[in-house]
Amino acid sequence: MFYPIMVDLEKLNILVIGGGKISYRKVYSMIGYVEKIIIISPEFIDDFLELEKKFEGVILIKKKVEYVDIDNMDLVFAATDNTELNSSISEYCKNKKILINSVDNHKNSNFINMAFFETKYDSNDIIVSVSCLGKNPAILKRIKNKLKYFFE
Repeated sequence: MFYPIMVDLEKLNILVIGGGKISYRKVYSMIGYVEKIIIISPEFIDDFLELEKKFEGVILIKKKVEYVDIDNMDLVFAATDNTELNSSISEYCKNKKILINSVDNHKNSNFINMAFFETKYDSNDIIVSVSCLGKNPAILKRIKNKLKYFFE
């Protein structure tokens, strides 16, 4: 069972495995919250190349991931299009007590992301977040947008 929590990512060792659209969205959502983020993939979509140019903390490594790449990480996202690889990465991370999010199967994850946005309320900075426990991202996006509209 998941417990909602906010985590200071700034000094954590974060690894994203995968170079496609989903991994890009994960990385992009963390910009501004992290000092450095490593992304490993044999191939990257063009958006990653642009992101690497804009943010010096984004480190792209073009290769197949190996377990040794994971060993010193605090937080890992398995975001490949290979279900078996994501599952293998998840199992490895769990055995090493590393926080893991498998984008294709929340049951292989020991943490999940929430949809969120930053805003002000009565001149106070707030973050509003919502989760569907990893089960329905489309509904989650609609709910987040409705909440965002309410606060604007």
